[in-house]
Parts: sequence; structure tokens; C-alpha cells
Amino acid sequence: MPYRRAGGIRGAGFGPVDPGQITDPLEVILQTHHWQRAICVEIERLVQAPALTQADCQPVLEFLTTAFTDHIADEEEDLFPLMRKRCPPQDEIESTLDAVRLDHRVSRGFLPTIVKALERVQEVNASFTRLEKQLLSQFVVHERRHLILVNAIVLPLARVRLSEADKRKIHAHMCARRGLAGGTAGGGPVRGMP
Repeated sequence: MPYRRAGGIRGAGFGPVDPGQITDPLEVILQTHHWQRAICVEIERLVQAPALTQADCQPVLEFLTTAFTDHIADEEEDLFPLMRKRCPPQDEIESTLDAVRLDHRVSRGFLPTIVKALERVQEVNASFTRLEKQLLSQFVVHERRHLILVNAIVLPLARVRLSEADKRKIHAHMCARRGLAGGTAGGGPVRGMP
């Protein structure tokens, strides 16, 4: 499947992250986190808007239905298994990665309702219901807390513990996941860890 570039957020300074242009997979993850923060700001703006259009909702919808799912796979299928292999017991990474995986499950649980709400309001140029606003606000709080955990603990440890070969493997998988050149590891496109 070709890489689908989701729209950026106007004025936010962050948008699609292309692993074909950034060779350090940990930097790809960090840049995606910056984009995710911008999406949270945009969601907060949308919650306050009296009426929404497709142009308002589309960047958030594209992120949530494309980039976000690829990003979660980058972490769960590639980064976390290598972290479990490379981190010594004193890093106590197991409980942290378990917490991050739980966060991902919660995030995925939010997605169907959020996507449905965004699609509804953009189709009829409406605003969100009170319950949708509450759900969107809960999602934003959850995502921000999650980003703090990953950026403060997981990524710094990954920079220290992963080898260059590990990083190349993660990067190849990221590219393969998005249908980009460079998406091979040992011969052909790779979807997950061997």
C-alpha cells in the first residue's frame, strides 16, 4: 500500500512525517509525537467551534485513520520487542512498555467513536454533541499523558540501548509499513518482527 500523506495542521508547524526522509526511526517516532500534540491542539479547537466543515476535520481524520495506526504499529511491532531484548533488568522497561501498550489499547478504543463523530460533523457542518466533546477531551488528556511517558522514558532509553543495526531494522519496517522505498530488511518488504 503506498504511503498516504495525511494533511498537516495549519499554523501548527507539524504535519506528516515521512520515514523515507528521516533515517533515524527514533526521530520519526519523536516527530510523529510532535504531530500528535498538534492534533490534540486541533481537536481542542474543533470542540469549541460552532460548526465544522470537511476542511476543518480532514487533517485530524487522516491522522487518526492512517498515521496514528502506523505509528502504534511502529512502536508495538518493532520498537518495543527490541527494547525488551536490549534493556537490562535494572532499566525496568517491562512495566513501562506494558503501560504504553495499555495506553495504545485505550487509544484504539476511542478511535471508532471519534472518527464517527468527526465524519458526522463534517458532513452536516455541525458541531459536536456534549457527549462527543467530553469524549474528545478525554482522548486529548489521555494522549498527552501517554506522550509524556514515551518521550520521557522509552525514547531516551531506546537511544542508549538500541544498536545501529536495531535502528536500521526498525526504519526498514517503518518504510515497508508505509510502502516506501527502503522498506526491506534482508531482501523483501517486512511487516513485523521475525
